[in-house]
Amino acid sequence: MWNLPIVMRVLIFHNLLWSQYKSIVFEKIAADLQQQGDQLLVVQSAIFEESRRDLVDFDLTNFPYKYPYILLSTEPLESISTWTTAKAWLREIIRFKPTVINFTGYFELATLFIMLFAKIRGIRIVMTIESTNAQPTNDIVWIKFLKFVYKSLIFSCVDGFFSYGLQTNEYLFRQGIPKSKIVSYLNAFDQQRF
Repeated sequence: MWNLPIVMRVLIFHNLLWSQYKSIVFEKIAADLQQQGDQLLVVQSAIFEESRRDLVDFDLTNFPYKYPYILLSTEPLESISTWTTAKAWLREIIRFKPTVINFTGYFELATLFIMLFAKIRGIRIVMTIESTNAQPTNDIVWIKFLKFVYKSLIFSCVDGFFSYGLQTNEYLFRQGIPKSKIVSYLNAFDQQRF
């Protein structure tokens, strides 16, 4: 048998291109992967959310991102349908052929469908999560139950979690996630860089 080198192909699904702190993270990941001969692609759903339209003075020439990305839409995030997102994500999985997919959350309803597709194809799934238990909710009991079921399905598909800190770890524990699935466990703020 030949021992051929395996190239890791990381595909990240992210919602907003106008997210400067995340762009620094994506640039670092891209540089590290490139150094190892691996590849990265970030699929950005939109530039901004509707509520931040007036805050965004966005021009790609002013923000020359140093990582490979595809922008799905220049419309606000809320105007992109779940169906449109699912089709675009599926197209990029088929085209890019990732070995790992990173979801930066679970808010997008297309996430569950795409995760199931990735599982069938044998693609590893990692989720970056920022949720905490401190986030209040005034949901009716049956809506809380539906959210619980949805999150349980999502989390059961995930091979590992990138956590943004100790409060997020606590949130994951309450969701039944074992410590062994949390890849980054401590607070993840880069104090030197900022």
